[in-house]
Amino acid sequence: MTGWDWFEPDTAAKENDAGTHWQTCFASDAGQQVLRDLETQFVRSSLGPDAGQAALWMREGQRGLVLQMMRLASRETGE
Repeated sequence: MTGWDWFEPDTAAKENDAGTHWQTCFASDAGQQVLRDLETQFVRSSLGPDAGQAALWMREGQRGLVLQMMRLASRETGE
């Protein structure tokens, strides 16, 4: 055996290409609680009226990330 002949690619990684790793990660009760906590903290709350532009932009980025995570975690297999 020489070079990389010994290397066998991970077929499980190929099976997760469709994003099923997101569903697997957040399918448990604990994973669902994490998503609920993130949603409560970043999506369903607002900053005060004295929040600066930087804080508003940062919150919007956080909100977008949490919504993307929730979308990927709930995606139906095969979409």
